[in-house]
Amino acid sequence: QLSKFSTPPSSSTDYSPMGTGESHLAFEDNASKEDPGKVERLEFWTRPLNNPVAAAAGGLHSFLVIRTNDTKHHRLEKLVDGKIHVRVIDRVKMEITKRPQKMQILKAARIENLRSGLHLRTIRRWARRHEGDYDVHSANCHRMVTDVWNKSVSVEH
Repeated sequence: QLSKFSTPPSSSTDYSPMGTGESHLAFEDNASKEDPGKVERLEFWTRPLNNPVAAAAGGLHSFLVIRTNDTKHHRLEKLVDGKIHVRVIDRVKMEITKRPQKMQILKAARIENLRSGLHLRTIRRWARRHEGDYDVHSANCHRMVTDVWNKSVSVEH
């Protein structure tokens, strides 16, 4: 069953990307020109923070995985630099590393559970409103992901 989030998961100050050596592309103004199209699936993910102390205290990082009609998967997240990062990912690799890295999908919505005609460019526009300052309580990854999720799922769900 799908539901809208009203409270973000617990948070801490380390919102660095998963693993090391990964390339993150910050949101660019010309991104809508490169929009691959219609969103077919949206997933709300969490993973422990990279900082071992913060992770031991239950600190989580939230991000979205978005599949579009060109079968590409995009990871959308807000990091401690305050920027919205979006990049194409290998979804199979994420599935393989999900358990060892303690990542989990909290919510998933298929096309029939999403707003009609939802496109990646729309999600990017909503996410961009969260770009700028980072604050562990009021301007973090959980707030951005929750806001985009709530705007993306259909009202009936």
